[in-house]
Amino acid sequence: RLLVNSTFTLALVLGLSVADTTQAGAVNLGWTEIRLPNPVFIGDTIWSETEVTSARESKSRPAHGIVGVRTRGLNQRREVVCEFSRTFLVPKRASAVDSFPGTDEPWGV
Repeated sequence: RLLVNSTFTLALVLGLSVADTTQAGAVNLGWTEIRLPNPVFIGDTIWSETEVTSARESKSRPAHGIVGVRTRGLNQRREVVCEFSRTFLVPKRASAVDSFPGTDEPWGV
């Protein structure tokens, strides 16, 4: 069986988690504890799950927060193929709303 490159596996598992974690314009701050305990083979199906482990306000950027998560990728045999922890800077909800310019124009459609 042909193996999938481990850096591709890491990128794939991260990419699967983006819609739930960092799609709102987050900036990665760091990665820790990257593990690839089982191989991925061509044809495997990969799922990703993420759990928030910490959240706090940013001291240097008051309109942002710092979120810590752990993410893991599973194959169709329910084996963990990749897991890592990371932190990222994300805008707070209020700051995203405050930056929207808005308009007094009525809807045209």
